This record gives sequence, structure tokens and C-alpha cells, in this order.
Amino acid sequence: MKRSEPPKRKTPLPRPSKNLKRSRIKQRAGRAKPRPEGHEEPEYLEWLRSQDCRVAVVTGVYPGCMYPVEAAHVGESGLSMKCPDRESLPLCGYHHRVDGHDHATTKGVLGFFGSMTKEARREWYEEQIAICRALYAADGGKL
Repeated sequence: MKRSEPPKRKTPLPRPSKNLKRSRIKQRAGRAKPRPEGHEEPEYLEWLRSQDCRVAVVTGVYPGCMYPVEAAHVGESGLSMKCPDRESLPLCGYHHRVDGHDHATTKGVLGFFGSMTKEARREWYEEQIAICRALYAADGGKL
């Protein structure tokens, strides 16, 4: 059986008042806490960016890589957290992003980092960080 029109209400619906009370929208949490004291070393990062890519230096490719050098934060850190600036290396844009340095996996990546295991990469990073710190100290920098 079809109805031709909707059923009628016995009492009309109340009309909303002009001044509706609005509930507050729950705001999302703010940005993550700022990095702890001593994690930022802007002079060291500036010095790193003036150096040659460490992969080019180790492999003997001169005059160096064709991409600009960036400070790659390669030290150990938590998920979505940057390590301290003193645990950075000068890597060109290619070796920083494309060649497999960046984050979780290097499966299927060819190139300098593609043939290394995670442990071998970690050892290489630590060795190169120590070399960069020594070079920075020799140039008169303080960490």
C-alpha cells in the first residue's frame, strides 16, 4: 500500500531560536614539542652544506655530485623525529633521497646505499659523522 503524502504531526516541531548555542569544536593537538636544548647547531649545518657529498668523497668521484649538498640527518632517532644536528652528514640531493638513504627501506635500490645492509649503513654513517666532526673541529668549529 502506497502513501500519497507523509503522515501529519499532531504537534508541530519547535522552531530553533535565533541564538543557537554552538558547541566548541575540539581542536587537534598542536605541533610536536620543539627539539630539546642542544640539538640545534646552525653553524655546523651551514658548514656541512659547504662541503662535498660524502659519497662522492669516499668513492673518489670528483669534482663531486651534480646535485646541491644538503645536511642529511642520519643519526638514530625516534619515529618522525630528527636526530641532533651534530649527527648529520653532507649528502647531495641524489644520495640523500633517491639512492636510498631516506628512511625505512632500500629494497630494490641500486647505487651506493642499495648494496648495504641496515647495519652496514649505520656503521658507515657513524664513521662518516666522526670524520665530519673532526674536519669541522679542524676548521675551528665547536660542537
